[in-house]
Amino acid sequence: MISNYLEAENQQLETELGSGNLDYVKLQEKSVRYVVIGKLIEEKTNKWLELAEME
Repeated sequence: MISNYLEAENQQLETELGSGNLDYVKLQEKSVRYVVIGKLIEEKTNKWLELAEME
């Protein structure tokens, strides 16, 4: 199953990015992190699906 921590961080980043309250530097940093988290979630989901198919 996907890490609850990653899902929670992803949700928080979505909220912060959509707030309109970030300066350019913070927006850039959080955007990069959002992409990284998205890739991690995708990798973990795919791995979980692979393992589930093995059963």
